[in-house]
Amino acid sequence: MARGALLLHVSALLAWVASPDSGSARCVHDMVQPSHAPTVVLSYAQPPPPRPSSSQPRGAFRAATTAGGGQQDARPMRIHVELLAEELGGLQAEESRRLQASVQAAVRRVSELLAVIPVSGPLRLSRTPSKYCKSFWPQSYENGGKCSTLDSRYTGEMCLEAKIPEEHLLGYSTWGSSGSGVEIRGDGPGVLDSDFILYVRAADTLRCAAGVTAYAAYCQLDQVDRPVAAAATFCPASLRGDAFNSESTALAVIHELFHALGFSKDLYSKWRDCSDSALALGRDCSPRAQVTNEDAHGQQRVFTPAVLRAVQHLLACNSSECGGVLEDADGSSVASSHWEARALQGSIMTASLGAPGLVLVDTVTLAALEDTGWYRVNYSRAEPLVWGRGQGGDFGLVSTCSTPDSPFFCQGSGLGCHYLHLHKGRCDTDSFLNGCRIYKPLVSKGECWLEANAPSVAERNSTGEVYLSNSRCFFSNLSRQGVPSNSSGLLGRCYAHRCLGEEQVEVRVGDSGWTPCPAGSSIKVSRICCHGLWSGCDLRWTMSFVEDQTQGSCVLGL
Repeated sequence: MARGALLLHVSALLAWVASPDSGSARCVHDMVQPSHAPTVVLSYAQPPPPRPSSSQPRGAFRAATTAGGGQQDARPMRIHVELLAEELGGLQAEESRRLQASVQAAVRRVSELLAVIPVSGPLRLSRTPSKYCKSFWPQSYENGGKCSTLDSRYTGEMCLEAKIPEEHLLGYSTWGSSGSGVEIRGDGPGVLDSDFILYVRAADTLRCAAGVTAYAAYCQLDQVDRPVAAAATFCPASLRGDAFNSESTALAVIHELFHALGFSKDLYSKWRDCSDSALALGRDCSPRAQVTNEDAHGQQRVFTPAVLRAVQHLLACNSSECGGVLEDADGSSVASSHWEARALQGSIMTASLGAPGLVLVDTVTLAALEDTGWYRVNYSRAEPLVWGRGQGGDFGLVSTCSTPDSPFFCQGSGLGCHYLHLHKGRCDTDSFLNGCRIYKPLVSKGECWLEANAPSVAERNSTGEVYLSNSRCFFSNLSRQGVPSNSSGLLGRCYAHRCLGEEQVEVRVGDSGWTPCPAGSSIKVSRICCHGLWSGCDLRWTMSFVEDQTQGSCVLGL
């Protein structure tokens, strides 16, 4: 294809997004999480004496304290995965292998991200007296409040829908009105070298509707309200045949683990403020005065310190009102356990997860886990969000998402580019966007980087499209001279690009050579005009191409 034979109109911003489309995984955590969880008193490693802040170690993990607060020696979180064999029997061998591999991948990732003060000795879970005991001694007796008669119907303890092994539980006894008790069962051996237990089962439950891969809930807390046990149920259909995707499943597990570890509306009231404590990460810390509050637009936000800093940095917003927006798909003003999709597209903790590569374990979510007061966070392993970057405090509001020149939202239902520009997309909405519209990746053959998606030679010759690993989506009305165009508007097209360094990019159309597009300048080569819209030359960003045919000069456009 000869250079000079093409007209190209493109504008692009590159970003990373989790797109709630028909292929997304949905979360039902708020539907399954019980409002109450029993407490177990655990033994923890004794911290060393607090040191002056100037002598604190500077490891990868950041403590959940201010610079002047005390710190402890935390360790990467040890998560014990208990596969309940009797509840995996319905899976084929390959399905079971897939489940185990996905869970272990997620657990490794979470352990890289979070650190806790380690549990000392075995981790044992508590029993619920009202379940195993039929009657209790009145308080007027020496053994008042203790179990006098067992309930013959007692069969053990549950964690959501999972049966907790007896080996993991503390023992229990019955008592006379005075004196020593009679041990019915002694303490189990518990789980060694563990700070958290995840029970895993697979079952086709009523919650396994379309789009649900798995769901989880915490079931026991320690004496400072940190969750120490949870159960995850996997829907078997998501593990079978072509429906299974290892990366998607691992992301779903991370999402559910984050709920179980503290990102849950039923735990907001238990988050701890450790900023003034000499013993951080839960102990000797006071409950946070208020985690969520309603903003001026009637939507709930998280206003804790680390979350506020993370959102302010993302949006370039100095206002104290720039907290983390919580999802309100049902239109209520009640806090939810997910970020608002309009405000934090791409976050691992939105209510609907997109395809692998479009979902981020992001800094705002890690900031929320830091603000629980239970964890030290490894921000060096976070993936920074780009959605809404630098857009200010009003970004993502229903009242502002229809702005015609928005680089993140769209209008109508036309074809264009998903804002990460790895995929072609269609402008659409869903129940989580409250009427706002975004370019969602096409369900089929939308990946520009997948060579197998390349159209016929004739079509490629007419549009100059290139499908290679380094191709990205651009808005274009490009057509070969002399070949009638099917559309006068801009459509999503795939062209090769490469980054040569910071703010140095080139583009290739068809079999033409590479055309440089310096950031912040305007060039005209073979009737291709380039303007740099930059925040760095990497896989998240690319340039804007547009030509004003009416005036015959290059102008910046979207």
